[in-house]
Amino acid sequence: MYYWLKVIHLFFIIGWMATLFYLPRIFVHFQRGKEQNANVEYLKVMASKLFAFMSIMGFLAIGSGLCLAIESGMLLKVAGNPFKWLFIKMIFVFCLILYHISCYFFLVKMKKDELSQTHIFFRFYNELPTLLMIPILYYAVFKSMAVFAN
Repeated sequence: MYYWLKVIHLFFIIGWMATLFYLPRIFVHFQRGKEQNANVEYLKVMASKLFAFMSIMGFLAIGSGLCLAIESGMLLKVAGNPFKWLFIKMIFVFCLILYHISCYFFLVKMKKDELSQTHIFFRFYNELPTLLMIPILYYAVFKSMAVFAN
């Protein structure tokens, strides 16, 4: 059962990360289009639909991750020692959740035509999930061998 949960978890993580990478690109195109007086209304619909899918993927990724931690008994180990690799990894996952939530606030502003950030801002903002993914992968792969995990 553990390996099936792992496959399911990885599937939803890939879906969530793909959408976290792409939604800010829509914000970039929206802001550039507005600067060029182009019709950008379709990007609002696109972003709304992508955010809905992103939320489903995120929820299922986190849910399957919790099931995986419970199934493997790691959740109890983390509770016993807050410096274990999973606890550190979860800090970065929490940051991804905050990023996801921030995308929602940008989406709401976008729908109201109140998005004040430039396309350049969103180009940099778009890189945050990649930067957060690096330590998440590091701790997931190296586990207890990782620096600061013991």
